[in-house]
Amino acid sequence: MTSLTSTEKYNIISRNLQEVLGKEQIESILAERDLNIYWGTAPTGKPHLGYFVPMTKIADFLEAGCHITILIADIHAFLDNMKAPMELVGKRAEYYTQLIKATLTSIGVPTEKLKFVQGSSYQLTPEYALANMKICSQTTERDARKAGAEVVKQVETPFLSGLMYPGMQALDEEFLGVDAQFGGVDQRKIFTVLFPLRSMYGKSPSFSILRSEQYGGDVIYTSYEELENDFKDKKIHPGDLKKAVTESINELLAPIRKWFDNDELRKLTEEAYPTPKPEVKIKSNKTGKKEQAQKPTLDDKQ
Repeated sequence: MTSLTSTEKYNIISRNLQEVLGKEQIESILAERDLNIYWGTAPTGKPHLGYFVPMTKIADFLEAGCHITILIADIHAFLDNMKAPMELVGKRAEYYTQLIKATLTSIGVPTEKLKFVQGSSYQLTPEYALANMKICSQTTERDARKAGAEVVKQVETPFLSGLMYPGMQALDEEFLGVDAQFGGVDQRKIFTVLFPLRSMYGKSPSFSILRSEQYGGDVIYTSYEELENDFKDKKIHPGDLKKAVTESINELLAPIRKWFDNDELRKLTEEAYPTPKPEVKIKSNKTGKKEQAQKPTLDDKQ
């Protein structure tokens, strides 16, 4: 396999990204060695299909020779308005790790090239706590709120923990020993507001639309732009596109479903996301006595 130049590596790293902060620093590192990147995710609710988007970008980073760390941010999950209760966050962190491995496997990304780190493995150390205090001492409440406005869940009476979230994310890059982090545009304010404080411390994909000869026959696309243009020009019927997308998604999900098709991971799923218990409402009858309200059944008289 032909080795890539630093320019080629940068082009792969930056393709399909809306914005790159610190372009010059990244290019200077690539001129000397491969880049160390981390991507963090907080184990809160169950992941959805949108997780394929960062997974495909992680595949790009690996293609460019980057060393990748995936941070399972369990402490962040708890701090963000308790999206993950403390008693469940450990199981959810384990669930996310398994699901991410399964998702990467389903799109052909070798997981042995990745390193998984749980946030609590270093975020509870004295060194990290001191660094976090230094960040807090140099950050105003306004800046912390502004930095996390699009990341931390916004509520009418926010908890103090939400103000800690952005500063911790700014520190993670340093404590993980990486050069850069990959994040969504919703995290841009964290990068621009708090990151200056850190000084204190191989195969082309294809997409097929299968149709009968009566409707133009099968079509195979190797680029999104080509598919988009044909759809704009009405060369593809929306129903055919919907069917092809559904089948492609099911192909991606099949290995993930198979990965979780065992007693151990089924148990993990139930422990991480227990089935909610039905609520029982208490109502008072005419005598003032409280009774449990029962849901009507088909046998109830009307």
